[in-house]
Amino acid sequence: MPSLDTVNALTTLSLAKEYIGSTGTTSFDSRITGAINSASNRANSYTGRKLKERNYDEIYSGDGSQTLILNQYPIQASSSTQLQLYIVGTRDSFKSTTDFDSDSQIAFEDIYVNEEKGELRIKDHDFSIGKENVRVKYTAGFSTTDAVTSGTHIPSDLQQVIHEMTAFEFEKQRQRAWITRTISHDDGSVSYFDSIAPGAWSVLDTYKDRRG
Repeated sequence: MPSLDTVNALTTLSLAKEYIGSTGTTSFDSRITGAINSASNRANSYTGRKLKERNYDEIYSGDGSQTLILNQYPIQASSSTQLQLYIVGTRDSFKSTTDFDSDSQIAFEDIYVNEEKGELRIKDHDFSIGKENVRVKYTAGFSTTDAVTSGTHIPSDLQQVIHEMTAFEFEKQRQRAWITRTISHDDGSVSYFDSIAPGAWSVLDTYKDRRG
């Protein structure tokens, strides 16, 4: 049985089984798990993002502005264990992460975070101009919690798309055939590959990174 790709999976086996209607058996767990992995990675590829929650340790070059846009979002920053920011003085080159010691760390309470947009600001400070002089250790991405009370929980529309893609892939594997539908009209008929519901791709479009 393939393992659930917990790094990327945007739903759980139990939630996907409930959507598919397979809660009364474990016979198809292997195929459903594989379908979840495929759907989640496909969503990442289409949006150009890493949508699932994970930890990052990244180096940026300060440009003297008051706002730093991180590579990944939404940011999870409820405590200093999820977000650490370091800034060293102006320099021409990056040497080592050891350059970022405790003296260069910005106090957590002085960091203003726009979780949804993945932006950081600092109280009474800017991001000093320099080459690779800013280090950010942070957690970003959606959890797979089936709740939408927080910007860090996977949104219901995104999880719906993942479930639809999972169900389609599972059904394709189960039947060992491409699923097609035929539409009849006055001039004849046309067959096409059935995939996720109409409008689902437009949902994924909203999760593409268009910040800038």
